[in-house]
Amino acid sequence: AVRIVRTSMDYQKTGDIDFHQALTAIWEVVHAGNKFIDSSAPWVLQKEGKLKEIAQVLYFTADALHNIAILIAPFLPATSREIWNQLGLTKKLKWENQQFKNIAWGKMPSVTVTAGRPVFPRIEPPSPAATAEQGKSPLPRHTASGQASKGEGHLTQETKMELDITEFQKLDLRVAEIRQAEKVEGADKLLKIQIDIGGETRQIVAGIAQHYSPEQLIGKQIVVVTNLKPATIRGVESRGMLLAASNPEGLSIVTLDRPLAPGAKVK
Repeated sequence: AVRIVRTSMDYQKTGDIDFHQALTAIWEVVHAGNKFIDSSAPWVLQKEGKLKEIAQVLYFTADALHNIAILIAPFLPATSREIWNQLGLTKKLKWENQQFKNIAWGKMPSVTVTAGRPVFPRIEPPSPAATAEQGKSPLPRHTASGQASKGEGHLTQETKMELDITEFQKLDLRVAEIRQAEKVEGADKLLKIQIDIGGETRQIVAGIAQHYSPEQLIGKQIVVVTNLKPATIRGVESRGMLLAASNPEGLSIVTLDRPLAPGAKVK
């Protein structure tokens, strides 16, 4: 799981960040932990007075939760901190710059676990009778923007990160016009793109080859982050990153609905 997460989160190696693949690998660990608890049945061991076996089950469970908390930290920071605190861990929670070097099995320190609220409380759907009586749908409602309405606050709290305006202003977003595009040799997902950002030509590498052919991109005006540190991806230098949106149905680059001079600042 750690190997898959490292690779999925390493943009400089693959030209992409695959959140879905990383989370799938992490949740396989979660499922394995659940299966371990069910098969070990510590509640049965307790009735049988097998204290040594119970201690083993609890240790392995805590060890798994310790590593899961580290793995989910980039995705669910508040949840990972809650798991960390309930485990009674005093060392600062870190995930080591996407490398997760502090993942280790069988090295769980001695801790005093604290009782706390369920991190993922079970949600019981209302009965059909109660739904009919209240005149409400048993399914959560969503706003037009795709965010959950009241009643799903946990999801919106995890996905919302508030930034100070000064932090946003550190990004230099510019309009760029694509002049040339070609596939990166030996990489199915990558395109090498030459862009004009207003009197300056730059090269960027983007993981969009499975969604756009080079010919489709020529002449398009896109939005690019221009003040990222240069990166070398598959031996090709990239000096910037284009903006794109994606979901399970596909990917779309951010383009302008009316032409502007290359180099225009995006605010």
